[in-house]
Amino acid sequence: MLPLIAHLAFLLMHTVQLLTLGEGLENYATILTRCIAIDFIFVLVTFFAYLWVDDIEAKAMNKKSIDNSLDWFWKKV
Repeated sequence: MLPLIAHLAFLLMHTVQLLTLGEGLENYATILTRCIAIDFIFVLVTFFAYLWVDDIEAKAMNKKSIDNSLDWFWKKV
């Protein structure tokens, strides 16, 4: 859960930096746009990894998972 929160914080930080970019620093806009895209990819990967680990832990301890809506996905993986 901590990596997911950290990647969300990076995504928010880079978005705020892009929105408050001063004049004369337009060349940094492309760099920040790339950072935002990479941050978003890491958020997605971390979120799916969190759900996957939660599913494995729930099966190992015979308890209910947080979210079972991705069962069709896990069966194909």
